[in-house]
Amino acid sequence: MKHVSLETPEISRLGQIWTQWWAVQIGASSTNTLQFLTSAEDYEENPDLSSKSVLMKSASDIYSNAISRHRASGERLPSLIWLDGKSIVQKSVFELGCGAGFTINKLGPLVKRSLGIDCSELAIRLAKGVQTERSRFAHTSETILLRDIRGTFDSGFASLVFPFLNRENVALLLGLAYQLLKKGGQFGADFHFDDKPIPGAALAPSDPQDLNNCVRPVLFSAEEIKELCESVGFKVIEQRSIDAIKKRFVTIAKP
Repeated sequence: MKHVSLETPEISRLGQIWTQWWAVQIGASSTNTLQFLTSAEDYEENPDLSSKSVLMKSASDIYSNAISRHRASGERLPSLIWLDGKSIVQKSVFELGCGAGFTINKLGPLVKRSLGIDCSELAIRLAKGVQTERSRFAHTSETILLRDIRGTFDSGFASLVFPFLNRENVALLLGLAYQLLKKGGQFGADFHFDDKPIPGAALAPSDPQDLNNCVRPVLFSAEEIKELCESVGFKVIEQRSIDAIKKRFVTIAKP
């Protein structure tokens, strides 16, 4: 399979838009800025949920529960990661659309190593400022790096990313996920099935300063998701819809 390159005009355009978004977020609150700069080493295991317990959790349990705790503040937030415990504990994990690393860094005390990938130069610059030896970050333009690490990850995920992408770009990211995974590796992601606008998601803002901008998510049916995943080479393991949050989650594997 030919190496998937994310150096496309559309990905570049999205990167510029999200860089604007991150700049606004940073300027809006000093507290948020500190949050963005949280590193993987700032997290420890949730004392109420040992790594052995995490190992036995389903993707649904992992997504909705705090699997780690911030050392300084004691804050425990839901992981928002659709992977089961066996795909996380002492595994190599990557995230597509990582932003400044806030989600994947919560895996710090549990994983063997992690890599966050994003198209926003500002977000990746922030993430690299606090990266560690086991928790690294890469911009989508780092083609040689992404090529050299093909087939080296046990699992991967995308959280609140695919709802903002059209079919072509979803296929592109799925192609990259397929290449990064080892054989048998799993990937989890969320899609929306409700077109209610998402507040604060300035995907194409007329004014970057407008934090109340809303974007209607791109909707995919279960059949379309299955077709997209299989077109790249994945095997669909499970699709699960959760009506309360209007999301459809998919677990796929590289045969």
